[in-house]
Amino acid sequence: MRAETVALAPEALLVVEVPPNATDWNLREAEAALAAAAAVLKERKGALDALTADLVRSREELARLEGLEELTAKEVLAEHNTRRKVRRLEGELQHSEDLVDAAAHTVETADREVAVWRLAAIDAELAEMDVEFLADVKETAKRFAEKRAAVFAKLRTAHELNCRLRPGVNWMHRGALAGIPAENAPPLEAAQETLVRAAAIERQQQLDSPGDYVRPA
Repeated sequence: MRAETVALAPEALLVVEVPPNATDWNLREAEAALAAAAAVLKERKGALDALTADLVRSREELARLEGLEELTAKEVLAEHNTRRKVRRLEGELQHSEDLVDAAAHTVETADREVAVWRLAAIDAELAEMDVEFLADVKETAKRFAEKRAAVFAKLRTAHELNCRLRPGVNWMHRGALAGIPAENAPPLEAAQETLVRAAAIERQQQLDSPGDYVRPA
């Protein structure tokens, strides 16, 4: 748990415990709110579709009744009731469309909230990864420095022995690629230089190696 100190008064301090996984908790809450909003939108769209279908049927029935040349008393009443139903459904349809629009806006807002907290979660993960990466880099640089120090210690011994055999001989790296970059070069830069040189040697070896010989027919 991480403690934050909030000053309430000169003579009093309040320590508030802040959970380290607050971002994850907020993300879960935002995702739950988005799921709930999406469910409401789905329900309202279903109601809108049902109203639309009912209105289409009612209009068709009204058109059929209005197309009759002679109406019985029952059909006159049916026409009157159907016309009222059409007007009622038209009003309900408009209200249902407004509800769908409002639900869609809620979903959009909830989706943006989820995006905000997902970004926050990614930022938190990146911060942790960055700390780990820097620690690895420092450890690697230290390890490279120690290995190169050992290489140069060996090269100095070799140089001393070589000078006994051949006085005045120049310094030689004696085939040790790690000994080519300057001894005081930063470890990671020296490692990169060594890798580039090793890759060039490998490419040259591939060019120098003969390919498969195909005997002419």
